[in-house]
Amino acid sequence: MFAQKLRSSHKAFALLWLCLWTTLPIYAQEKSAKGMVVDDFGVPLVGVTVIQKGTGNGTVTLMDGKFVLGDVEAGSILQFSYIGFNSEESVWDGKTPLRIVMKENIDMLEEVVVIGYGTTKKKDLMGAASVLSGDDLSTASNISVGAALQGKMSGINIMSSSGFPGTESNINIRGVGTFGSGDNNPLIIIDGAPASTGLEVLNPNDIESVNVLKDASSAAIYGSRAANGVIIITTKGGKKGKPTLTVNLTTGMQQAAHIPDVLTTPEFVSIIQEMRENKKRIDGGTPSSKYDGVAPDHFGTGTVWSDYIYRKAPTMDIAVSASGGGEKSSYYLSGEYLDQKGIGIGTSYNKATLRANTEAELNRFIKVGNNVQLLYNKTRGSRGTRFSDVIFNAPITPAYDPDGSYGEPDNKFTSSKNAIPEVSWSSPQKENYRIMENLFAELQFTDYLKLRFNAGLDMGYEEYSVFNPLYNDGGQTNNTNSYSDNRKKDLM
Repeated sequence: MFAQKLRSSHKAFALLWLCLWTTLPIYAQEKSAKGMVVDDFGVPLVGVTVIQKGTGNGTVTLMDGKFVLGDVEAGSILQFSYIGFNSEESVWDGKTPLRIVMKENIDMLEEVVVIGYGTTKKKDLMGAASVLSGDDLSTASNISVGAALQGKMSGINIMSSSGFPGTESNINIRGVGTFGSGDNNPLIIIDGAPASTGLEVLNPNDIESVNVLKDASSAAIYGSRAANGVIIITTKGGKKGKPTLTVNLTTGMQQAAHIPDVLTTPEFVSIIQEMRENKKRIDGGTPSSKYDGVAPDHFGTGTVWSDYIYRKAPTMDIAVSASGGGEKSSYYLSGEYLDQKGIGIGTSYNKATLRANTEAELNRFIKVGNNVQLLYNKTRGSRGTRFSDVIFNAPITPAYDPDGSYGEPDNKFTSSKNAIPEVSWSSPQKENYRIMENLFAELQFTDYLKLRFNAGLDMGYEEYSVFNPLYNDGGQTNNTNSYSDNRKKDLM
């Protein structure tokens, strides 16, 4: 009896031992790193980003500052980042919960922000604002200010309104609003003076800083004009010391990102003949088409219109600047020339700018200065030209005849005209001349109190002209020479 109980006890013990060993691998598979993130005072930080270095595996801390990050091997490095704090790294040993103490980034809090009433340090700013330095802009090889700002600031959506060269960017700050003038554009301030134009009048290399005011408190001084936000741009000035000369040359190539696939000539003919057969099966009778009895390869390979309407378009931008200054004065001089061809034939954009920023201290209380920019730009081509003919024109019409003239459509088969003549001949152009100037005088009463007077001028002259010559080629006809000219001035 005793032996039987002993054998039963041994079996129970063996079974328990087996259960323990089978559960151990389950616990060994637990690979979650845990811990807590606090600041210098031990206060838990909410929303700290925790990422396993070198991977996309990440999480954020909860209300109590704690985090759990799964699928982390022992010895992995965890990175911790939080706005306003220095980033931290720590190695997880595979079992001990981490306690991370993050320190405030003093340099970030000391960053100077330009607001409506003047300047303040970021740590003292109550409203919502974003700051971007000119150095951050210069890291991107962009020929426009709008393109250089894309993706650089949170809460700001910047998109090009079209692929036409020289097009202004559409800017929305914190979504779409229509208060005030009825549009969504933010108010743009350049060197303290409101600008009547967009960002593209500026040379990206001239920008010292960009400050974006996003809410009512930070932009209150500008009233209802600031309902869609404010973009404050400060251009570069001279610095004391030896004169410096900077030359930037940017070149590039543009092309259409995606051109829809269209039917080849044999496919085009076959589809029309198939449509006729389908109609016959559905409706009965004897339907016919212009292509009855025509072999699909009768017209050869045909024309791919996108090969003639679109092109690879080069761009070239050269910017030169010189700056310097002495004990009492400083200067910054710059010039830029941009030559941008459009991806559509007959389109282009040219821009030339000159800038002179000068500043002088009359005495220890009074400082005066002048920022002036001259602008000329020229846009050639029309957004409304029939670039849609790339899709809708029949491929059976040749682009050019053997004698070099534009290909004529065969009216027996199609009324689709040759798109190239219209795009080439009807080429309007717009020229714009503008001067933007800001004079200022600054009175320094104490280290904490100064008074600044600004006087701004923004004056432009625009001329839009269109010439349509006589032509009768490629199925396109214009029987009258015509020229129109529209001019306007604006002063702000």
